[in-house]
Amino acid sequence: MKEPQNILGTVEKVMKKVASASSILVVRRHWDEIAGTETAKHSVPAYVRKGKMTVVVDSSPWLYHVAVNRSKILERVQQLNMPDRVEEIRLKQGDPDAIGRVRYTRGGKAGSPEQGEVSG
Repeated sequence: MKEPQNILGTVEKVMKKVASASSILVVRRHWDEIAGTETAKHSVPAYVRKGKMTVVVDSSPWLYHVAVNRSKILERVQQLNMPDRVEEIRLKQGDPDAIGRVRYTRGGKAGSPEQGEVSG
C-alpha cells in the first residue's frame, strides 16, 4: 500500500494555473476596450505568468504601436478585477489566431495603426 502524500503543493500549483487562466480570460473579454478596437484586431493577450502578460501581435507596425502604448494598456489591465496582478507586458510577433480566439474579418493587408487609437 502506498503511503499518503501531502497534496498541498499540488493543489497550490493547480490554483495558480487556474488564477492565471482566469486572469487572461478577463483581459481577453475586455481587450477591445483596453487596447482599442483596431489594435484588438491585430493582437491578443496570450497568457499571464508571474505577473507578466504576453501579447501576440500580427505585424511589425502593430507591434511597434502596442509597444508605444504599452504603459496605457498596462494601466487599463491593472484596473480590472483579476486573480493575478499584471506588472509587465511582453510583446511577441506571431499569429494571434494561433492563440485561440476568433479574429475580426478584414480585407487586404494588415494595415497600420491609427494614431491615438489607444490614447485616452
